[in-house]
Amino acid sequence: MAKLKTEAGSIYSCIVRDISEGGAKLRVPVNACIEGRVFISSKITGAERAARVMWQDQSSIGIAFEA
Repeated sequence: MAKLKTEAGSIYSCIVRDISEGGAKLRVPVNACIEGRVFISSKITGAERAARVMWQDQSSIGIAFEA
């Protein structure tokens, strides 16, 4: 389980479905509208990391980690 926080301050619980050095695919609540810059933290990603939402479908988002 991971925690995703938006710049606006909304917080979502999500599941990391796939991860690489450059980004991740996350399962998020159905029909959640998550856009722009986000911050993710989990046991897998470690300390909070900044990322940008690159795509979204009904229950998943793809994020690219910022350097």
